[in-house]
Amino acid sequence: MEIAAFPIIDAPDYPLKEAFFKPQVRSEFENGSVQSRPMFTRGRKKFSPAWDRLPAAQYAVLEQFFDEQQGNLFWWVHPLNGKKYRCRFSGDSLDGELVELDYYKLTLQLEEG
Repeated sequence: MEIAAFPIIDAPDYPLKEAFFKPQVRSEFENGSVQSRPMFTRGRKKFSPAWDRLPAAQYAVLEQFFDEQQGNLFWWVHPLNGKKYRCRFSGDSLDGELVELDYYKLTLQLEEG
């Protein structure tokens, strides 16, 4: 099965929030010492692209993409460096806010697959 590509819509607004997630396993001992190790062998990036004024037509395209791809991996291109990431939606809903006629405000939660 071919991986879908994120739809071509306006670039997200800045700032673009990013995080690098690599959890650890920590064990604390009675003498106060701590032992830790990485939980996984690799970390994952998390992204939160946001739009303050996304046109309603583009919001409809994004809503359809969310409906079709929720739970699946897709290619998302970072707007600064053009690097392609295999991502998924980390939330279970697409929460848009109609802020003025024909414009939506929303923030997506994406995580690297």
